[in-house]
Amino acid sequence: MLNLYFVHGWGFEENFWLPVGKILEGKKKVKAVNFISLNFFESEKRNSISDNNNNIFITHSYGLNWFLENKVNCYALINFFAAPSFVKFQKNSKKSKIMLDLMIKRLKDSPNEVLNKFYENCGIKNSSKIGGKKINKDKLVDALKNLKDNSYLEEFLSIKKKTLNVFALKDKIFDVSLSKLKNFLGGDFDYILIDSESHAFPLLEPHKTSKIIYNYIDRSL
Repeated sequence: MLNLYFVHGWGFEENFWLPVGKILEGKKKVKAVNFISLNFFESEKRNSISDNNNNIFITHSYGLNWFLENKVNCYALINFFAAPSFVKFQKNSKKSKIMLDLMIKRLKDSPNEVLNKFYENCGIKNSSKIGGKKINKDKLVDALKNLKDNSYLEEFLSIKKKTLNVFALKDKIFDVSLSKLKNFLGGDFDYILIDSESHAFPLLEPHKTSKIIYNYIDRSL
């Protein structure tokens, strides 16, 4: 039986994954569903991770950076819309870096404006219910700097054989370059493509997302 741990991305909360988690809870092979908080909108929540060999981590966007930086031990990883270097593995790395620099600069003075624009680019039309009242600007800025400057290729390579990568073909936030990824990761790089432009696909399409996750668990684990 498997323990599922969901890690949200930048600008979101742990409830980003809640609809998917509810669908998968109680499924065959699923023992427990857990949600990690990166505390972008709340006081410090202490995340608890069980120490066993049956943990499956499902990450979204910046959640992959958090996972790789913390060297989390797990049985398998399902990665949505991210790569071991957020900038390096995009089609236009220069444009991505400029975008992150602008977000960092503007976030300090106009956090709500930056977040609302981000949600819009994620495909979310009504963002009024996203995020709590208290914004942790320091954590949000630090995470953007991490996305801009850091690479976790070595950590990613050590687990890639137990990793499924999911990318959106028209993602406005992470426009993946498959050719760059394949050059670094080799022929056994396991990925699927979905026809969507929504970086928030797991939140907006929980049934389709849960099907992707459970099919991989049922087929490969």
